[in-house]
Amino acid sequence: MGKKCCEIKINVLTLKVVGITAIRKEKEKRMGKHLSMDIRVPIEPDNPAIVRNEALCIRCGQCKEVCEKSIGVHGTYRLENTQDTAVCIHCGQCANVCPVSSITEKMEYQEVKKAIQDPDKVVIFSTSPSVRIALGEEFGLPGGSFVEGKMVACLAIGIFVGAIWANLSWGEYWSWDPKESWALVSMMVYAVALHERSIPWLRSARHYHLFIALSFLVLLMTCFGVNMLLSGLHSYA
Repeated sequence: MGKKCCEIKINVLTLKVVGITAIRKEKEKRMGKHLSMDIRVPIEPDNPAIVRNEALCIRCGQCKEVCEKSIGVHGTYRLENTQDTAVCIHCGQCANVCPVSSITEKMEYQEVKKAIQDPDKVVIFSTSPSVRIALGEEFGLPGGSFVEGKMVACLAIGIFVGAIWANLSWGEYWSWDPKESWALVSMMVYAVALHERSIPWLRSARHYHLFIALSFLVLLMTCFGVNMLLSGLHSYA
């Protein structure tokens, strides 16, 4: 009797597994290039931030949970309405919770290194909000420390150290050379951005981001425009 009951339970369990597998396959078949959004987060092959290794995915659904409950993206759209195209904000949280590393960050530092070493290319960069928060951890500060002020301070230190070097090389600390002048303008512009709470006009998110964009243009002028458009002691740089 006990053996028979055991066989019945095994058969029932087998039927459940077969049934679940059949349902899952049916869902997979219906969703085109992506699995059903009820199973996991869809990721496009050309996603610039993350990549999924299909061989490692165990369909645990943790990526779906974090994207839906913590990030608020998954579940706000359906693949049927986006022409089977996944919506992603490239935050990478699904990669953080994936227990088998099926989802990982897409590393592009090798391409950046190649671009830097290419003499025919000019590489420019902008400080992203994540850098202002994460950079401090590399110097032993508590996680989440806001270090934009320290970054601007480093820019100011560079100007002062450059002045000392100028005195040793040319016999004067400051000569109002175009490169020196634009470096000073860059430091002052970014210093203004640090005081957005004290400046009513910058309290608007739109105005603040517009000011940051203009500040970056000033930095580009300092790094490249001066060399191309103006002449001075730093024309060789």
